[in-house]
Amino acid sequence: MDLLMEWVATGAFHDSDELYDAPKCHPHTRIAVLDDIMQWVSESELARDDFIMWLFGPAGAGKSAIAKKIAEIATEKGLLIGTFFFSRTSPTRNTKDRLIATLSYQLAISIPHTRSHIEDVIERDPTIFNKNLQTQIDTLLIKPFQIAPTQVVASKKLFIIDGLDECNDGQVQVAILDAISRSFHKHNLPIIFLVVSRPEPDLVASFNGNEPLKCIHRRLALDDTYRPDDDIRLFFSDKFEHIRRTHLLRSTILSSWPTRRVLETLVMKASGQFIYAATVIRFVESNRHSPCARLNIILGISPPGKMTPFVELDALYNHIFSSVDDIQLTLRVLGLYVMTPKFAGTLGLLGMSPELFLSLEQGDIQLALIDLLSIVSYDESSGEVEILHTSLVDFLSDKNRSTIFYIDMAGTCTDFACRILQCVKGPDGIRGTSSP
Repeated sequence: MDLLMEWVATGAFHDSDELYDAPKCHPHTRIAVLDDIMQWVSESELARDDFIMWLFGPAGAGKSAIAKKIAEIATEKGLLIGTFFFSRTSPTRNTKDRLIATLSYQLAISIPHTRSHIEDVIERDPTIFNKNLQTQIDTLLIKPFQIAPTQVVASKKLFIIDGLDECNDGQVQVAILDAISRSFHKHNLPIIFLVVSRPEPDLVASFNGNEPLKCIHRRLALDDTYRPDDDIRLFFSDKFEHIRRTHLLRSTILSSWPTRRVLETLVMKASGQFIYAATVIRFVESNRHSPCARLNIILGISPPGKMTPFVELDALYNHIFSSVDDIQLTLRVLGLYVMTPKFAGTLGLLGMSPELFLSLEQGDIQLALIDLLSIVSYDESSGEVEILHTSLVDFLSDKNRSTIFYIDMAGTCTDFACRILQCVKGPDGIRGTSSP
């Protein structure tokens, strides 16, 4: 096992110390989505057409917290084999290199009958971890599982791969999905995979078009169907109540703090983002500061000074924008929808599309937003664009937070006003049809 351990990313385990401070599902929240996933995990019969479940959702929606909770529940029920939690900031968890070795190690621990076979494979071929994913999966996961006694693996067993979008190469992400789907599709094994990620373009294309993956997976969208606002409201209510009871300055905090209106403002700002809610509470609950004063900073009532209340949220947005190819084009397009979200939908009254208004070619807006699908929604049929996170507007309009991704709202507004005048002013000074 020594050589195997050299390739194992222990930080990728759901109960790893590296994930000790990772977001967790707040009590009595995410119940519906957890139930739906566990119903799939616990189904008595293995459906050959959905042994992979893809749980996807926008950035900051709490996907990893859900994956971690599912791992804990499945462990208690004896259904979990192993997990791999990718992380873009960890050199052992942001590539594919340690994925199969890590899952294989957990297989040997979860089902001891597989251990000797795994050890024999590695002893016979110490270079196995340098071979392609397909070979590693067949040799270190499928064959060991096949030799285990039937009574040991009588029920379905679960692997969880979380944060696949945080693997450092989009094509590698697709290669992982292809290798898993092709290898396990050949065998009637009681093994299922929960794959969790943002809906990044390469992954969406893979699930939509790659064989056999597109025919053997079930999708679960972490969207408004699961009423995230209700869960976020409960999270805020419980956390603020805890602050009122336990904070060092609790004697100075009114029982009515924060007001219902403020609570609803925070829920609205969260836009279904649990990372926003967690960031707010982490900033407000500090025992070294006044919770009321810090909440005023969050609400924009007081200036932040040197404080950085949204550092985690800003890191997420900066990471997403850093993957954009033509950032200037993307920011220009976003300016139209961030500054004047309703105006973009009324351009038809002027006889033009948003592309024409911005002097772009047809399809340029979709291409400009393709790397932002986890924070911006684009409807291919209607061309409608929706900013999924209210807090994104705050980020883009604050130069101290967004730095190189800053959108000058005043300048953008002036530019659009000039373009509108160009659109409506003709040779006679009243109305024309000239393009901007």
